[in-house]
Amino acid sequence: MRKLTITALGSVYFGIVSMLVFATVAFGELWMYRNLTLWGAYFVWTLLFLGLGGVSFLPLIEPGTYRRRFPARFAIGFLGYALIWCCAYFLQPNTRGECVGCGVGSIVLAMVLNPPGMGRGGQFQSAGSLCVFSVLGYFAGAWANAAAGGPMGMLLWGVAFGLGTGAGIGLILGRLNISTSAP
Repeated sequence: MRKLTITALGSVYFGIVSMLVFATVAFGELWMYRNLTLWGAYFVWTLLFLGLGGVSFLPLIEPGTYRRRFPARFAIGFLGYALIWCCAYFLQPNTRGECVGCGVGSIVLAMVLNPPGMGRGGQFQSAGSLCVFSVLGYFAGAWANAAAGGPMGMLLWGVAFGLGTGAGIGLILGRLNISTSAP
């Protein structure tokens, strides 16, 4: 039950963060592209995820060394995710690029969050779980965006990506046995 609670709360917390980041895409994408360039816009979106993402999981982690280090771990891991995603997508701007970027990026993020010797669950299990949840969330969001269109579609994409990725990270935290049973 404890792992399920942490997984669900991680999903909700990161779903909110992702919705906020995707709101800047939904309502400011054209302005950002004109004023910051494509690379600048993606840099800002990455910074938003780095700043908000790590702290969103803190209520799920017991006080101690891992909690103090989690925001930095998340930032390093998500920066790796973002770099891999951008490279894959910019080299192949289609579904294949998105799938490779999201999948491989999720594996890198999981490896940073769950390094060797960190606890139960193992790196491969954590990487596989995060990869599956993140890719499902990303493409469920892409489908919702295509179906709804406009700013609402982009917000739905953010929520779906955040719910999936947050569930994967929550599952890692639950496996590491460093999480509280409730926030």
